[in-house]
Amino acid sequence: MLTTIIGNTFADERGTLSFNNELDLSEVKRIYFIENADLSIQRAWQGHQIEKRWFIAVKGKFLIKLVKIDNFECPSGGLEVRSFELDSKTLDALLVEAGYASSI
Repeated sequence: MLTTIIGNTFADERGTLSFNNELDLSEVKRIYFIENADLSIQRAWQGHQIEKRWFIAVKGKFLIKLVKIDNFECPSGGLEVRSFELDSKTLDALLVEAGYASSI
């Protein structure tokens, strides 16, 4: 299952506050920040059979593509690819349940 958890922003004369009040990170065990040296670099098709993953853009935006793997030993060709764009301005989060491979 894929769930987008919508964030929001508030701006006034002091600046901008980005927030996501619906995002529950109580199950998170570790966190990684990815920053590519070159925008043409693609980190493709890392998959997890057991772990959930949350994706959030903390600076700028990125495109993530996801595939639900039908068999981790021998995946079928032509599996549906779903694309999501995450933007740090809105602090939207994408919850990816176990069983998906990602390409960022």
